[in-house]
Formats: sequence, structure tokens, C-alpha cells
Amino acid sequence: MGKRLISCFLIAILMVSYSTVAFADSLTDKQNELKGINENIENTKGEIEKVKGEQSELVNQIAEIEVDLKEKQEQLEEIENALIETQENIEITEKELDEAIEKAELHRELMDERLCAMYMCSNASYLEVIFEAKNFTDFLDRVIMIREIMSLDQEVLDEMMAIRDDIEAKKNFLEEEKLSEEAAKEDMADQKAVIEAKQEEKEVLLAELKEKQENMELDLSELEKTSKDLESTIQKLVAEREAEKKRQREEAEKKRLAELAAAQREQENNSGSNNSSDNNNNNSGDTPSRGSSSSRMIWPAPSNSYVSSEFKPPHRPRHKGIDIAGPGIYGKNAVAALGGTVVKVANDVNGYGNYLVIDHGGGLTTLYAHGSKVLVSLGDRVSQGQAVMLIGDTGKSRGSHLHFEVRVNGSHVNPRKYLP
Repeated sequence: MGKRLISCFLIAILMVSYSTVAFADSLTDKQNELKGINENIENTKGEIEKVKGEQSELVNQIAEIEVDLKEKQEQLEEIENALIETQENIEITEKELDEAIEKAELHRELMDERLCAMYMCSNASYLEVIFEAKNFTDFLDRVIMIREIMSLDQEVLDEMMAIRDDIEAKKNFLEEEKLSEEAAKEDMADQKAVIEAKQEEKEVLLAELKEKQENMELDLSELEKTSKDLESTIQKLVAEREAEKKRQREEAEKKRLAELAAAQREQENNSGSNNSSDNNNNNSGDTPSRGSSSSRMIWPAPSNSYVSSEFKPPHRPRHKGIDIAGPGIYGKNAVAALGGTVVKVANDVNGYGNYLVIDHGGGLTTLYAHGSKVLVSLGDRVSQGQAVMLIGDTGKSRGSHLHFEVRVNGSHVNPRKYLP
């Protein structure tokens, strides 16, 4: 009968363990998935910042290009204005040249007509004019007059020709200026085209970067949503795991008690009426001890038993647990007073220092504080007597010691009620 009881009890434990392992595997998978997604979130944020930096650099480059383009446009406008002015000057000069040529030709024609007329009057027209003089003085006057007329005509003609040559030279100069300005205009237009192409290229890159940023921000939004959903799933799994563990513990305990009661009834039926009373008394004595063993703790500091500070009730200066101290306690093991699950591992520099909390089920938890080093991790399942921390002097402590607390449903109780 005892073997059957032990077998049922072991089966119940295995069922709890199997369910716990299944929950743990599912929870671990979700936690690993959440870790990967959070890493992707951080990577995506970094990529977005990188793209923003590239966009900022491109915006600065485009601004510089726009300044350069504006300068080239202004220079091009100046060249075009100069070219227009040169063209106008050329037109004016050509008009002046035409007028000068026309005047020179007209003057030449008049002079030729006069010379021809004088020549056609007789074969020696100048001689006739000279020899028709009435006296020698008249003769000299006529010679001087003819010479001055011929000299004046030649001077006027020479002056007109000089003006024409000067205007022609000016026209040639302006034509050269026009060609130079047209070449400069073409060169400036080419430079402007290159700058505009560069600007267009930068703007295309900027548009691509903006699109890339928008896509990454959409991806980031999806990742953050997935992360939140996973966090909710993990919280739900943790709650379900705890609820399932509690349910299975309760079922296992019910089965154990039922098997125990059945064994007692069977033993009573097989025993004589005289032994029945004694057996019942013995069983009634065993039952509480078995029941109480589930919450009976062991001393959490095996190396030392001296209590330097006791639990203080609420109406006195609060001390929410007991302090275990003594010579050589630093670095010694603090052990789990009961088996359970580690539900918190933290460091409180202004209070507990390095500490951990173990959940023993049924609303019962224990806390171990001021350790030099925590030996377990969040979520670990620990057994009674397992080393969970090295005793130290961290946090708000006045010397090496173990601060030990017991809570029931979150409320502090005197650990002495549970300790041997």
C-alpha cells in the first residue's frame, strides 16, 4: 500500500514537472523571440538615425549646390546682358560705318565730278584758269586757290577714310568681343547644366533616403507592435504557468491526502477494533506533521546562528525581518529556507543591496538581502537547502550579515514563526 501511495505521489510530481517544463519551453521560446525582436528594433532605430544623418548631409550638399547654381545663373545673366549690349554696339557701329562709307563715297564722287568737270571744260582747265589771270598777282592768287581747293578736298577725303577705318576697327573689336562673350555664355551654360544635373542627382538620392526612412519607420512600428504583443503573451504565459503550477500542486496535494485517507481507512478495516483507536491516534499525529512540513523552513544561514536584530512589529521602528551575523560570515552560503521559484533578483544600492525573492506557493515568499553575490537567476527553481547567495555587506548595511524576511500574501510576518 505504501508503494502505491509513493507511486501516485511520484506520478503527480512528474505531471507537474512535465507541465512546468512545457510551460517553461514555451515561455523561453517567446522570451528568445522577444529578445530577437527587441534587437531588431534597436538595429532599425540605429539605421533610421544613420539615414537621417545621410539626409542631413545631402540637404547641406543641395544647399551648397543651390548657392553655386545661383552664382552661375547670375554670371550667365551678366554675360547675356553684356552680349546684348555688345550686339547693340555692333549694330550702332555698323550704322555709323555705313554712314561714314556713304559720306566718303559721296565726297569722293563730288570731288571726282568737279575734277572731271574741270577737266572736260578743256584739255588744260587749270591752265586756262591760271592764264585767264589779268595780271601776275591775279595769276598767283588763282594758283594758290586751285592748290588750296585740291588740298582741302584731299584732306576731307583723307579724314573721311580715317573715320571709316576707325569705325571698321571698332566693328572688328566688337565682333571679337561678341565671339568671346558667346563662348563664355556657352561655357557658363555648360557649367550650369552640370550643376543642375548634380542637383537633380542629389534630390533623387534624398527622395530615395526619405522613402527608405519611411519604410524603416513602418517596419519599426510593426516590430514595436509585435514586441508589445509578445510582452503581453509572455505575461499571460507566466500567469498561466503560475496558475497551472498552483492548480497542479493543489491537485497533487488532494491526491496525496486522498491516498493517505484511503490507506488509513484500509488500515482501519484490516485492524481489530482494539487497535483501531490507537492507529487513529497515531495517524492523527502524523497528519499535521506531514501537512506542516510543506511550510516548515530550515535555517537560511547554516554557518551562523546568531541573530543581531529581530523582527520589529509595525507599531515600533520597523525592521521587516531578522539579521543573522557573526564572525567569518562574509562569503558564506545563504540557502533557500524552502523550495520554490526565484521571482526576483535585483540590486538596491540604498537598501537591500544584492537580494533575491523566492516564491514558495500559497502566497508565501522569502527574501535574502545584502549578499556579496547572488548564485541563482530569475525563474530558477530551487530546492530547500540549495545555496542561493553569498552573504555580504552590500546596500544599506552596517556590517556583514544576512537579512532574512518572510511574507504571507505580501505582508511581513515574523520569520521566527517558520524557522526551527
